Amino acid sequence: MASKSAVLDVLHVIPAVAPRYGGPSHAIVGMARALPDQGIRVLIATTDADGPQRLPVEAGAMRTWEGIPAIFFRRQWSEAFKYSRPLAAC
Repeated sequence: MASKSAVLDVLHVIPAVAPRYGGPSHAIVGMARALPDQGIRVLIATTDADGPQRLPVEAGAMRTWEGIPAIFFRRQWSEAFKYSRPLAAC
């Protein structure tokens, strides 16, 4: 377990966080909220996928998602694949 004085960084990369996806998209929020209590800084990198639509977020800009620092990238292919060339290039 990290000490309170330690600063670590964790990058969670996940295809999508829209509530419609459940499972990992839901679980990542709880995990990312728990880590700062251990002195760990967290960032989520994901796409703006939300079924056939997109989440109403600005692509490429830092923001918060459910109270967690996040950066969203445009989904560029199918709903099933959730590919983002800008995210892949990072």
